[in-house]
Amino acid sequence: REERREERRRPLAPMEMVLPRGKRVFEVWPILEGRNRFFCRGLCITGPKEDIRFNMCTWLCILVPSVFYFVVCARDIAANVHWLLPAATGLLFSVTLVLLL
Repeated sequence: REERREERRRPLAPMEMVLPRGKRVFEVWPILEGRNRFFCRGLCITGPKEDIRFNMCTWLCILVPSVFYFVVCARDIAANVHWLLPAATGLLFSVTLVLLL
């Protein structure tokens, strides 16, 4: 019975059935008619070109309040509370932008 269990293999996932040996997903994605775009040898992935409106909305929802904060509020906070608070906010904002790219 144990030999029979070893002979049984798990069913292949859909990507394993299609991917040639030694190929990565981003290399065969156009063949599979996927619409996502890959950059940096598959490390970065974006949605299809139709998602540009949603992407722009996301960036505007991040950038508009941040610009308002840094132009209007950060000076007052730095002068009246502590200069490290806007500096830490700027650092976190920069990290957020880098990770979203």
